[in-house]
Amino acid sequence: MQDYFIARQPIYDPHQRVRGYELLARSNGQDNTNNLPGERATASVFVNAFTEIGLDGLVGEHPAWINLTRDFVGNDLLAGLPRRRIVLELLEDMEIDRPLLNQVQRLKGAGSRIALDDFLYRPELEPLIKLADVVKVDIRLLDWEGVREHAERLQDYGVTLLAEKVETPEEFSVCQELGFHLYQGFFFCRPKLIQGRRMPANRSVVLQLLSALENPDAGIGELERIIRNDLALSYRLLRYLNSAAFMLTHRIESVRRAIVILGMDRIRHWARILALSHVDDKPSELLRVALIRARMCELQALHEGLEEEADTYFTTGLFSTLDALLDMTLEEIVASLPLSERVANALLHHQGEPGRTLACIIHYERAEWECVTEGCNWQPRLKDDYLDAIAWADQLSAQLLT
Repeated sequence: MQDYFIARQPIYDPHQRVRGYELLARSNGQDNTNNLPGERATASVFVNAFTEIGLDGLVGEHPAWINLTRDFVGNDLLAGLPRRRIVLELLEDMEIDRPLLNQVQRLKGAGSRIALDDFLYRPELEPLIKLADVVKVDIRLLDWEGVREHAERLQDYGVTLLAEKVETPEEFSVCQELGFHLYQGFFFCRPKLIQGRRMPANRSVVLQLLSALENPDAGIGELERIIRNDLALSYRLLRYLNSAAFMLTHRIESVRRAIVILGMDRIRHWARILALSHVDDKPSELLRVALIRARMCELQALHEGLEEEADTYFTTGLFSTLDALLDMTLEEIVASLPLSERVANALLHHQGEPGRTLACIIHYERAEWECVTEGCNWQPRLKDDYLDAIAWADQLSAQLLT
């Protein structure tokens, strides 16, 4: 397991009501600072916000403000994000040229909200100001006369003014008098560090997925094969889909269904975000157990002639060790994933045919022979299926390590 860190700092209106949260990359949990380089920091925020914690858990119904490096402004992955839920902050060190302005124009045209971070006026910024929705003025970089001049100049553009680095009641009062609309700084709240644990995604699997996504001939079947054979990828995909931004009306039972709903374009964006995050290809016995259970559940569905439900059975077995991997209860995990009631009951209560199949497999693993005999209608095939599943899981593990 790996620790991940992200910080959030609220953004307030003049009445000190929260209007959003800036999400900040953090490299450790010791000093609430970030040592990651720019593009890696941005990728870290995207991964943790969308695939680990989820926007709802981080910011609720408020927008998330996320810093972008120059390279990210033109990155296709932004097209897969819920634009109404985020504000894109352009960092102050970007070179202003025609390619950048064209990229920002495309983002605006697609519905993105743009903020300029740590703003200091210079004439070449004027085309960018005209595209911006919000301009953040760092009051620590200016004297009060400079802050006043910036506020007066920017009001002519009709942008929302945000005063950042506000540290005292007096500074807040002056910024109010100058006409600022939003406020951020230590006077209101220091960035709150949020720490969690993520299961490792296998680097070679991510690379396989990226390769398939770049292949125009790759179909849903190939993507499903790659994603579902890695527990971390499967979990993060379904966790991402559970965001309220997608407003799903039905719960998801399988990786294939998730791919169909998300679509090839969004799958491509999601995978690219994940590829930029830190992954670790150290094998885990828990992952191996999950693969064995998944394969055995799938085999039972096939034995019963339930080919269309084999994905549901596979998902049930694959996710059955998530509690141990994530140091969370299964109740917490099921609540955070867009699983159907059928899969949820199978995992939590071993109900329904997938649940009874999983229970039988667990009893077999533990050598609880009496329970296996009483509750498993495929007991005569269990030994052969178990050996088949072990060989399949071992072969897959060997492939992933090469």
